[in-house]
Amino acid sequence: MMSPDNGAPTAARPEGWPPSVLVAEDNAVNTLVVQQMLERLGITPTFATTGVAAVAAWQAARPQVLLMDLFMPEMDGIAATHRIRALERETGGPRTAIVALTASAAPSDRQRCLAAGMDLYLAKPFTLEQLLGALTAGVRGLVEVSAAPGWAEAEAPRKVLDLVQVEAWAATLPADELAATVTLCLDELAAAAVTLRTAGEAAMLAGQADAIDTLAQPLGLSAVAAQCATVGAAVAAGDLPAARAHAAVLADLVNAALDALSSWLARRQP
Repeated sequence: MMSPDNGAPTAARPEGWPPSVLVAEDNAVNTLVVQQMLERLGITPTFATTGVAAVAAWQAARPQVLLMDLFMPEMDGIAATHRIRALERETGGPRTAIVALTASAAPSDRQRCLAAGMDLYLAKPFTLEQLLGALTAGVRGLVEVSAAPGWAEAEAPRKVLDLVQVEAWAATLPADELAATVTLCLDELAAAAVTLRTAGEAAMLAGQADAIDTLAQPLGLSAVAAQCATVGAAVAAGDLPAARAHAAVLADLVNAALDALSSWLARRQP
């Protein structure tokens, strides 16, 4: 079940707001909750309760954003997404941003959704801010970056930048302060990565990992945050060689995150 919030975020909406939104959801309670959340954001959605109905509703309206539940009667969300992407290729026109809605947050499920042609992934229960982040990213045509290049197959998929999270964070900032705030965070992350590569003592490794984690969490750098915890665990276990090895991986992840954040900011600017 999804969780309604008491109030809507007050930050400025992207140009062209409100978007046209189709919700494909067969659960009556979830449908009511997401409708209330969307209405708080100034959006009047349309609804479909099966995958077949979702494809038909999409063909009729070609909405900007489609919130797609994965498990529906007649045709599931994955199959419906495949069908919609095929129809887009056949008919042309603007691409609809498809946001997966699912109770599972497993990386394998996230990858299955992205591989099917979905653009973003929203795990239930989600907040109003997270929904706003997904809609904002969808309206801007942004898609998730699933893995940093060069990672071993056993480590993939590693999500570098969580667009839903970073858009939700951005929605809390005045529009004219966003670029300066992100640039400051980028500078601090870059400096911390340099220090991390040269740190030799356990206390310094742990301190730099904590500093990076503090920056990574609100920015949607989920892989970075997870690696910070790995470094901290190695330090806590007294395994300095492992901590150094994990710190080197963290520094590489930070560099990938810097590229992803810079690209996100450049695409977000008018």
